[in-house]
Amino acid sequence: MIPEQIAVTPRTVVESCFEGTGSADLSFVYDVGLAVGVAEQAVRLAVRRLADAGVLEQEGRGRRGVIRLLPAGLSRLHADTRIVEFAYAQDEGGVPWDGLWRLHTFSVPEQERATRDALRRTLVRYGAAQLTPGVYVTPHDLGGELGEELPADALAQLYTIVASAIDGPGCETPLSTAERLWPAAATIEAYAPISRFLDEAHPPARDTGRAAQMAYALRLIEGLGQGLEEDPLLPAELRASPWPPREIRARFLTAWNALARLAPDLPVFRSWRTQDD
Repeated sequence: MIPEQIAVTPRTVVESCFEGTGSADLSFVYDVGLAVGVAEQAVRLAVRRLADAGVLEQEGRGRRGVIRLLPAGLSRLHADTRIVEFAYAQDEGGVPWDGLWRLHTFSVPEQERATRDALRRTLVRYGAAQLTPGVYVTPHDLGGELGEELPADALAQLYTIVASAIDGPGCETPLSTAERLWPAAATIEAYAPISRFLDEAHPPARDTGRAAQMAYALRLIEGLGQGLEEDPLLPAELRASPWPPREIRARFLTAWNALARLAPDLPVFRSWRTQDD
């Protein structure tokens, strides 16, 4: 059987290669890219785009070059890590639902489209769903996340209403509300690639090259990321039990910890958590 080969994006290749110093040798970045089937030209283009976005800076050219994370890049990686940590904290029962819904609404003039797009993008990124045009709902208190990621002019146009119930078509109970706004089937399907990979792929051996070990790690990261990108991470009270994504995340963590014991110096462990099984 040929194992599931999760496609890794050039951005993931670049952002996963930074050492604890915040720098990465481009020769290593290119080797990791080739190990997951990403051509050097695609990696080079990703580096250029991330540099233009203020995420990193490059010194030197070609394989002798070095890239270094800038503050904006660190903030972006911390935001990604925060979502992963929240998912596992919730899986472990550390984030019980308070039974309240948060409705976020805004009305931004057409000439301020960038602000409107930033509001919508950030709300959706943290799992909020559109209830009606201009109104987004979530069972989570996103105050801290929105305050960190949104500029002051966007926050000034955002209103938050806290409600104990939502009544309307398809919202007869909290569970039916969750299913209407965040259909379970779509969330479960988003985890299918990482589930198949965990079923079929063999972890690298201890004497496997560092780039090959990174390739395995990056496929794990990309697969989990694909699932989390579509997962609103609803409280357990709003999902069926057992909940397949929770079980898949547990399997991921087992594989991740095994890799950490095998190759603890891989740069991916700089920001992605590990813990005892």
